[in-house]
Amino acid sequence: MGTGAGDRGAAAAVASLFAPAPHVAGHPAVPTATRLAREVLAPHAPAADDPARGVDVAHLALLADAGLLSVAVPADEGGLGGGTRVSAWRAADAQRTANATPACLRLLRRTVVALAALGDDHRPEAVHTAFHLGGRAASLREEAYALLTQVPAAERLPERTTLRGELAGLTVRAAQALVAARAGSALLADRPEQRWARGRRSTSCRPRPRRSGPPSSPP
Repeated sequence: MGTGAGDRGAAAAVASLFAPAPHVAGHPAVPTATRLAREVLAPHAPAADDPARGVDVAHLALLADAGLLSVAVPADEGGLGGGTRVSAWRAADAQRTANATPACLRLLRRTVVALAALGDDHRPEAVHTAFHLGGRAASLREEAYALLTQVPAAERLPERTTLRGELAGLTVRAAQALVAARAGSALLADRPEQRWARGRRSTSCRPRPRRSGPPSSPP
């Protein structure tokens, strides 16, 4: 690519592919949410990724033994059966988990923008890849949000799930491209690339596994 200023323009151009509609960007909650994400959440991201701070599997087992993870399990899944309440919860859960999540889209956006920013290091192939992935991501996001905002929640669930899977797959490709473009430096503990590459495997970027039963309170 060209000069540093031009390369920064490439990153901004990729970021603009994910720009929200004017009526959304102009909502008074957007600046507040952006500030909280930048000032409160982002500084703690590396610490939150520390495995030592994770959930101990043994603790989850204790909760399960105490019956606190669920109150009933459908009979066809090996449980005692939970009646109509379980069926209603399962139907609601299928609707809730079908759509692509803003968290996954945000991760995808940050990854492709970082890939475009590698133009500062004279990596035109990284910028080209970022535009390719970003353009596809923007198109899929538009489809996903159209389903979310214009179609009743109970309709077109397979299409919603397919879009979520495609966006997750695109996030995988973007994360792998960024790690490859950064080469060895991407594996340093203080670099965000390796955290983003693991983040795309989190529950925010893939359909959530069906839980064994409904929560203790009504869905």
